[in-house]
Amino acid sequence: MIFNNKVVISLGDPSGVGPEVFIKSLNDEVIRSNLNNILVISDPKILEDLIKRIPINLALNRANDLKNLKSNCLNLDYVDACKPNNLGLPNKNNSEYILNCIDAAISLCKQHKSNLVTGPINKEFLAEISPGFRGHTEHLKLKTNTKNVLMVLRNIKFTVGLVTTHLPLKDVSRCLTQEVLKESIETFTKGLTQYFGITDPKIGIMGLNPHCGESGRFGNEEKEVIKPVIQQFQEKGLRVEGPFSADTVFLKDGYDGLLSMYHDQALPVIKTIDFFGTVNITFGLPFMRTSVDHGTAYDIAEKLIANPSSMIEAIKLAGYGKKI
Repeated sequence: MIFNNKVVISLGDPSGVGPEVFIKSLNDEVIRSNLNNILVISDPKILEDLIKRIPINLALNRANDLKNLKSNCLNLDYVDACKPNNLGLPNKNNSEYILNCIDAAISLCKQHKSNLVTGPINKEFLAEISPGFRGHTEHLKLKTNTKNVLMVLRNIKFTVGLVTTHLPLKDVSRCLTQEVLKESIETFTKGLTQYFGITDPKIGIMGLNPHCGESGRFGNEEKEVIKPVIQQFQEKGLRVEGPFSADTVFLKDGYDGLLSMYHDQALPVIKTIDFFGTVNITFGLPFMRTSVDHGTAYDIAEKLIANPSSMIEAIKLAGYGKKI
């Protein structure tokens, strides 16, 4: 099947498994048949070195633009030179290169209304050259001047949104306001309709505290923040239900999406269920952004044993613009 969209890919940290899983993804029949719709932002040397170890029988084409993509070639745009690099050995000197690749990909997606796929990065290193950097989701929000974005994880069984993302657990309660929750539900609802064609999504909302606070015994966020917001949406006729205890909500059937209050409330469950088939999506941007659901995996990068399934799913989802 031919992609509906052009796809721009930034590979992430060149010392991690991002370049490897991308190269391996090119052996997928669907992706192989859509090479004229895919542009990767990379120093060609990174790809040339990997192709010697992971044969894919493809020539590199310096496309430099989405208008010059060729079939049966690995199309790339070269925006910066990578410092000397070894797989499995993190090199903070490449932080500027990594960020330049991400920003070049964002710029192309904005200019050509294409979709973005991102590889795994080292947030600590990037924060050293870009103070306040917390991750792709937050960076994309800033670079696209988008008011509300939502980090979403999706696999064959669940679609889960995160109200808060990369911040200390001790700060979650302070950041969980009625306004933030409203914006998250609105962005989640619109994204489920836009990307997956669900016209009247049914959304289950998780509580923050154990047993949803037990009427205030274990916390008041459910009473003061979560329940009032749910009621407001229900009064508008939207199918928003909860709050549900996080320890049982994944056993409930019939929901098009689940909304969690913080990062590790949901991700351990969804990744345990289908780690290699899960895709990270950012809702709310002017284009679709997808990503692998795993990190740089420096410990296995040199071995070239990384599973490319999440990258394959991320590229296909960005290419079709919806789950097929």
